[in-house]
Order: sequence, then C-alpha cells, then structure tokens
Amino acid sequence: MADTEAITLVHEAFDRGITFFDTAPNYGRGKSEELLGKALIGKRSEVVINSKFGHTADGRTDYSADTLRTSVEQSLSRLQTDYLDSILIHNPPFDYLDGKYGHYKVLEDLKSEGKILAYGVSVDSTVTCWRS
Repeated sequence: MADTEAITLVHEAFDRGITFFDTAPNYGRGKSEELLGKALIGKRSEVVINSKFGHTADGRTDYSADTLRTSVEQSLSRLQTDYLDSILIHNPPFDYLDGKYGHYKVLEDLKSEGKILAYGVSVDSTVTCWRS
C-alpha cells in the first residue's frame, strides 16, 4: 500500500468514528507508527494511541528494561506525539510479568513524566488456570 493510501485509510476510519489506533515498532519496521503519526496530525487530542514494546523496528526481539525508555521515545518520535495513551509489553516471556527485571519502574517513570498514560502486557499464549 502506498503511503498516501495508508494515510487516506486512517482518515476514513477516523471520519467513520474510529478513535482507537493500535500500532507497534515492528509493524512495517516502524512505518506503521510513522504513517499513523502523519495521518493524525491535528487530531491527536481526539484519538487514543496504543503502541508496544519488545519487538523492535529493526526486527529484533528485546525485552530488556534498559531499552524500554528508548523504545517509547522512538515510538513517540515516529508518531509525532509527546505521549502514548497506552503501551503494552508485547508478548513477553511469562517470567517478565512479575516485575523482577525493572520494567514497571521504567513504566512508572515514563508515566510520571507524561510520556505514557497507562501500561499493560499483551500476551499471545493461552494460560490454563484451575483450582482443585
């Protein structure tokens, strides 16, 4: 799809009432965020933007808490915005969920700085829970 077509598609979605946009650095190697940012110029206050962390624009997978801030800041730059409504850790290994690697500290710092409003985790795995 040509860039102009993608931007037109976002405009059409917005005109039809779509206000939630989900993206990630690895969608189109960063192109998804770039095009979404261009399409939403002048509309930022009217939409909700969610991005993700863990799969990089250059195709790597990196869940290191040390790269979380940089990932968010690069997403902000590509999206041409100063904040994300939400950021999700994108399908991490389950041992990353308990906070022992420092992700939640970084996320709380980003939240207190106004760079993100909320955060969470997106998982693709099915977890079976039961009680005996």
